[in-house]
Order: sequence, then structure tokens, then C-alpha cells
Amino acid sequence: MGNLPVKYGLWAGIISIIVSVILYFLDRAVYLSFNVIPQYIIQIYFMVYVVSLVKRNNNDFITFNEAFKSGWLTFILSTTIIALYTYLLFNHLDTSLNDQLKLMQEDAFATASKWIKLTEEQRELQLDLIRNSNPYDLKSLAALPVTYMFPGAIIAAIIALIKRNAAAASNITQE
Repeated sequence: MGNLPVKYGLWAGIISIIVSVILYFLDRAVYLSFNVIPQYIIQIYFMVYVVSLVKRNNNDFITFNEAFKSGWLTFILSTTIIALYTYLLFNHLDTSLNDQLKLMQEDAFATASKWIKLTEEQRELQLDLIRNSNPYDLKSLAALPVTYMFPGAIIAAIIALIKRNAAAASNITQE
């Protein structure tokens, strides 16, 4: 496995930041609404790429465990880099993004609250939570990689199941 997950986790994070900057300069509303989609695509690409490289470096053999660890480490590292960038952007480079995000959240909540028939008191309580929170503060920054661990683990497991060798899988089930 070596340094491949670290190397390509860094690349996935850097490329995700570049795409985020492009989206940000094209349209801030698009950035706020859809930025996560290219990030996931980039991360999944690099996860698959790293697992393929590890497999190729092992004479086209990889176990589920090796594949999972390689893919997941790539994901966690890139997520951490993206979280650091996001924290800097929202809290130091363009603090007005928080206000724009809160307005978008309030609009979305206003629409959704009509469907789920909340009382006026429940609606106001939720709106206060939206208005008084910062989803990109230090506490949230620390929790972000942990928040994304589970989806990353699922993606890594799927990649590992696809990429592992059938012979390795049958040896595990026979033991």
C-alpha cells in the first residue's frame, strides 16, 4: 500500500479545492448548492485509482482489507483537506458566504416546514437555530471528517468488494 493513499488523498483534496474555487467564482449560489457533488466524484475516482494501483503493485492481487484501507484512507485525507479549506473560506476569506448559506437554508426550511406541518413555535425555534449557528466553525470543522467517515467507509467497502480478488474472497470464507 505504501504512500499511495496519502499521495492521492492529497491530490484529491487539492483538485477538489481547485474545482470549488472555480465554482465559487462562477456563481456563489451554485457553489453553495452543488459543491459537494464534484468533491464526491473526485474522491471516488481517486479511491478507485489508489485501490487499482495497490492491486497492480501486488501482482494484481488485493484482499478486501487492503482495498478497504487504501480507499478509505484516501477518502479521509481528502475530506480533511477539503474541511480545512472550507473552514478558511467561510470564516476568513469570505464570511458573507455564511449569511448567504443561512438565507438559502431558511428558504428551504420555509418550504419544507409547510409540508411537515410544523407549528409556528416549532418553525421559529428551527429558524433561530439556523440563524444562530455556524456550520463551518472550529467545532464543526473537527467533526466534519468524522461526519463523513461513515459514507466514506461505505464507498470504500463497495470499491473493495468490486476490486478484491475472488481467490482472496474464497480463501477467507474457507477459513
